[in-house]
Amino acid sequence: MSETKEPSKVSGIKITLAVIPALLIVSIIIALYLGANEEQEKQKPREGDVTIPELADFLEKLNHRIVERSFGSDEGVRGLKQTWSMIQGTLEPPNLGYEVFKKVEDIAAGKLWPTLWVNVGAAEPKEINVIAVPYGVSGTPVAFSLGLAEYYTMHKSKKGIRIAFYPPLLEGDPKSWIWERIGKEEESLESLLILEGGGSPLNWADIKTTEKSADILDQLVSKKGWAGNFKIADERAGEIHVALGEQGKSQIVNHAERLIRMMSVMKALLEQTGK
Repeated sequence: MSETKEPSKVSGIKITLAVIPALLIVSIIIALYLGANEEQEKQKPREGDVTIPELADFLEKLNHRIVERSFGSDEGVRGLKQTWSMIQGTLEPPNLGYEVFKKVEDIAAGKLWPTLWVNVGAAEPKEINVIAVPYGVSGTPVAFSLGLAEYYTMHKSKKGIRIAFYPPLLEGDPKSWIWERIGKEEESLESLLILEGGGSPLNWADIKTTEKSADILDQLVSKKGWAGNFKIADERAGEIHVALGEQGKSQIVNHAERLIRMMSVMKALLEQTGK
């Protein structure tokens, strides 16, 4: 009888050494594939409705911890930098998950200041409705707009909606100034709404409309049962101006609750007046 030779230990080691690099290559390929897919997934806004505690936290940070936003002092400049940094960090992954666009071309206090924006409505629309938010002075419109961006992840719009945050350096015609920074050649500006703070604490907002949108707003407020919550100016402007009511003597959670109610108003206003 012939003897059956068993594989030597040396042969086993050679096989193992040959297999390990192949396994490593396969593992790397799988990791890269999963990483790429994960990155793509992060670029999509995660769905979720803004909550009162969440918006109250935004208001606390932007109105009580950052006490000054201006170019008149070192503290004010720091406040502006902290504000736009918070805007970007909140909107992009791993938080809300938006793709944040940025254009840096405005100079003040020896520094360049960015305009940032996100698209919260229809994908690749040709006509854009812009909510423009200055990130100076009051933190209320900034906090509201961060919440509104999250609101739009659950309450979809078929219109092109762009939320833009710009440094308090606007000059001349607001439409031209803002669109020059955030518009594309293949797009057109359908409507512009400038969102500010400084509104009466007794109202959800003080609103100044355009000639085109005045009747639409009156009908909308009456139809939705929102009458009595707004102060609507008699004078007209070239674009809609919404000055959100400030906190006043109310609790911050009550202020946040009122602002959340205002989000459905904002969506309806853009859906109707952009026509």
